[in-house]
Amino acid sequence: MTNRIKFNYLLIVILVLAAGCMQTKVISLKDPSYNNRTFKRILVIADFQKIEDMKNLETELVYELTSKGTFAVENHRLLPPIREYSDEERSSMLKKYNFDSYLLINPQGVQTTTVYVPDVEKHKVTTTKDSNSVSRETTRTHIQGGEMVVPTQFNTQIKFVDMMNGNVVWQSDTETNMNKDSRMSSIIVSISRNVANQLQEDGVIK
Repeated sequence: MTNRIKFNYLLIVILVLAAGCMQTKVISLKDPSYNNRTFKRILVIADFQKIEDMKNLETELVYELTSKGTFAVENHRLLPPIREYSDEERSSMLKKYNFDSYLLINPQGVQTTTVYVPDVEKHKVTTTKDSNSVSRETTRTHIQGGEMVVPTQFNTQIKFVDMMNGNVVWQSDTETNMNKDSRMSSIIVSISRNVANQLQEDGVIK
């Protein structure tokens, strides 16, 4: 394999790993007994260990739901998960906002893949001219190859629950494409936008 072919191969691998915008696929199921009912007041709960991710996902989902005309509130604003709450405290808060449902988001982990990148050696020729002669200097740069583990997909499971009886109305798995440069903030935006759209498409919200 020539150096040029090796370099082109490395370039293709890098482009594949970084290609495409953030995309989230939402695979959903809905209880058919709720086909003629929509929900209007939703408590959004993100069950993430990292506080920043939890707050950002709840906030972003509330924004997306609100933009569709549905009332929604972040759980971390009402019942921040820093202590145990009594049944009376929970009941009082839920009654205050008259929620009819809650949306629970659980992370399911990150999928990865291993790719092999071959060693690459680049040659650069520098030409120097003066009044009497022309000189050329060749410099060589060696790029070490090997195996590279890269993220490919971030997964979550989401349940939409009827607050009146505890029944799961709607459930989905989300699959968000990733690459080595993906930021959690972009993943959260993609999940929130696509989940809100799917809830509307499935007739759970108006």
